[in-house]
Parts: sequence; C-alpha cells; structure tokens
Amino acid sequence: MANRLFPRQVDLLYQPANGTALASFGVAVLVAVAVMGSVPTRLLLGWLALVALSALVRVTLHAWRRRSASRDQQAARWANLYGYSAGFAGLCWSGGPIVF
Repeated sequence: MANRLFPRQVDLLYQPANGTALASFGVAVLVAVAVMGSVPTRLLLGWLALVALSALVRVTLHAWRRRSASRDQQAARWANLYGYSAGFAGLCWSGGPIVF
C-alpha cells in the first residue's frame, strides 16, 4: 500500500512548485530593495541571482516531471530531485543573512 501512495505524495510535492518558486523570487526582490544601500551591490545582486537560479531550477524540474512518461515508476528519483532543489533554495536563502 505504501508503494502505491508514494507517487501521489510526490505529486503533492510538485503541485505548488511553480507558485512557490515565483513567491520565493518575489520575496527576494523585496528583501533586496529593503537592504539596498546597506549591503554592497555586488553581494546583493549575487545573492539575488542565486535565489533566481534556485527558483528556475524548481520550475524546470516541475516542467520536466510533468512531461515525464515514467514519473510514477521513478517517484523516488523525482522526490530526491525535489529534495535537492529545496536544499539548494534553503542554502541560497540562509546565505543572505551570512553575507549581509
């Protein structure tokens, strides 16, 4: 029973991926505007570029998975890729306060 449910659980991970990626980038822009002037521009733009890259990775993964014919059979692979992309986004966001 657990194996039958796992692909549906992975579906739930990817369902809001595009919206959360867009929201993440939007909030990053707001943070960048808020700290502009107190943080060197080069560092700020570098951080913003990393957050944008992490959002792009998530949107791209979502698109690839949607087009995949074997997504249910490869649910563990897609779950791992989602975890890696979430970890990358977390590193990007946690790097901001360290750099600032």
